[in-house]
Amino acid sequence: MPNNETIANWMKTKVFTIQSGAPLTDAVALMVGRKFGTLPVLDSEGRHIGTLSLSDIIHRFLPDFVSLLDNIDFVIDFGALTLPSEEESRAELARPVDDLMEEPVSVEQDCSLARALSVMEKHELVDLPVVQDGRVIGIASWVDVGRAFLTATLKLPARD
Repeated sequence: MPNNETIANWMKTKVFTIQSGAPLTDAVALMVGRKFGTLPVLDSEGRHIGTLSLSDIIHRFLPDFVSLLDNIDFVIDFGALTLPSEEESRAELARPVDDLMEEPVSVEQDCSLARALSVMEKHELVDLPVVQDGRVIGIASWVDVGRAFLTATLKLPARD
């Protein structure tokens, strides 16, 4: 892979974000409506202060023991899986995104693809916010980084 390849050449520049303090219901509506799974959270000055993932939200609505099960179908078949009530779900969705967001993990736009991949691996990310001076300017997914590596390795023409 050429050493001059940076994440900026492969990231998506249309990024949806949400303001700190926004209710979780707004984040869910945005993620479900726009079909993406990672949402950078910004402070009042537009700086990246956290990240919200669809998987974190989903896990809030599953009973704690679900992650321990090898055969969830067995439990469902016997009626032992109880999801939160509508009232509990509404209360959860009214919470601010800040309660559920994770610490921000991002890279600068001039980051190499190898470093971006390393950061994604280390933090187990499927999407990586790209920042400039703390402000989100793009987002790169596993697919974006994978396309970059395959394009360079197989000497394929780059396509958008």
